[in-house]
Amino acid sequence: MAISVRLTPEDEQRLEQLAARTGRSKSFYVREAIHEHLDDLEERCWADRVIRGWEESGKESRPADELWAELGLRVAGDWKPRRSSIARPENSTDQR
Repeated sequence: MAISVRLTPEDEQRLEQLAARTGRSKSFYVREAIHEHLDDLEERCWADRVIRGWEESGKESRPADELWAELGLRVAGDWKPRRSSIARPENSTDQR
């Protein structure tokens, strides 16, 4: 499918320089940019649907740090998760 896109002179120059530097076509980079951005947009739409569904369900929610503390992954108020035996089998040789 062919499509026409208007770029600012700055974006056009950046695209041309990138294509010249790498030996790839401008079309390649336009397709890549669209592909990446569509992935992001689709993920945002999915997240919005999930959040809306949760809100409409009437279920109660709680802060994530409380859940992590309950699972032993974080102490309430801590900023970084703790390692958990849940994440690694007991017989694992990985000594992180």
